[in-house]
Amino acid sequence: RAYARERSIGNVKMGYSLREGITEDEIAMAAKEYKPGIIVLGAKGKGDKQNDIFGDVVHRVMDKLQIPVLAIPEHAVLGADAEVKNILYVTDFDESDYVALRRLMTILVAFNVQIHCVHVSKDLQRGWSKVKMDELKAYFGKIHPGTKIYCHLLEGENTIEALDAFVRTHKIDLFSLINRKRSLLFRLFNPALSKKLLSHLHIPLLVFRA
Repeated sequence: RAYARERSIGNVKMGYSLREGITEDEIAMAAKEYKPGIIVLGAKGKGDKQNDIFGDVVHRVMDKLQIPVLAIPEHAVLGADAEVKNILYVTDFDESDYVALRRLMTILVAFNVQIHCVHVSKDLQRGWSKVKMDELKAYFGKIHPGTKIYCHLLEGENTIEALDAFVRTHKIDLFSLINRKRSLLFRLFNPALSKKLLSHLHIPLLVFRA
């Protein structure tokens, strides 16, 4: 509360609940009780033992709930006066991307954002990938004509390194993923890669279901 007052955000109502039990089960029960619009989880720094289980916790929370989860790494930096402007959405060209983009805009409707839609592949078939990306962009332009969306095709052996370079180059403020079993989330959000994603990118990660 003191932290909020010092930054002139003391009008935010805050409460707390201390619970004992399995982390994701207690979060799920609290969510059913309070019915939040979003769940925010903090991630410890690289090397912290708590960080070793963080990726698993987020994944299990998402399996239990339909509520979007915002994971914030310990070293994420966003000034008090800064705004979330550039959103990175990773696509695997699945049909659920169309629903996911509508869902993403519902979550971010209060912000004046730019969405960078990115596809990463080790062996990029540019002709096919460009067609799929153009279809996605055209659809998005119809449902949200006022929002800027940029499409990017990235090729690289290491997905995390490719995304890390993109985040730095384009000054991305928020990384977004759809919780899609056996697809993009299955490859990106396993225990090893989730820790790398949070510890290397240093930006908030929004995971949601379409």
